[in-house]
Amino acid sequence: MAAYESAVRASRAGRAAFVVTTMERGRPMHAVVHSAVDVPADALFVERMAPPDVLVLVGASDVASSLARLARTLGLRVVVVDGRERYATRDRFATADDVLVGMPSELVRPHLNAGAFIVLAAHEYKYELPVLREALRSPVRFVGMLAGRKRAEAVRTLLRDEGLSDAEIGRLHSPIGLDIGGREPEEIALSIAAQLIAVREGKPIAQRRDKA
Repeated sequence: MAAYESAVRASRAGRAAFVVTTMERGRPMHAVVHSAVDVPADALFVERMAPPDVLVLVGASDVASSLARLARTLGLRVVVVDGRERYATRDRFATADDVLVGMPSELVRPHLNAGAFIVLAAHEYKYELPVLREALRSPVRFVGMLAGRKRAEAVRTLLRDEGLSDAEIGRLHSPIGLDIGGREPEEIALSIAAQLIAVREGKPIAQRRDKA
């Protein structure tokens, strides 16, 4: 119980913890470590306890609405951000944990933490560029933008003109989502959700071949 209580305290404080079970003289022993690299090789059972990863959706589009529902079923904490009150509503995003209306660049800033997923689906330069400037320079896990190849390259050019490095711009996933051929909002949302899982699990498929 002491090991689990310690892991729960760490999770509530925003840190991951691993309860490790080993055998010693025929008896199970439990310990808590805070990094996967510290799990001993003789561990029989490892249970990860951590706060949910956060998905920040910038732009209350139809794709974002579908992705919010999928992400919630995958265990992510979903935050929706938009400057347009008529789109960012509880009716359209009933499963989201937070629906925030205001200047996206300001509302996104508190969530630019390690482990967060940032997905831009606003189709508005005035919302996207300020968010991208900060997100691509932050420790977030993933930054993706819904756009075709031509528009994605135009955004990269604008960011390069504003002084972002090639390494920072290279973190942008756009076009976003795995290339499964989907066209409808629900299909596009599914492709994005699949890419987020691949990124989380470190799978090579997370990198699209047509990423600039």
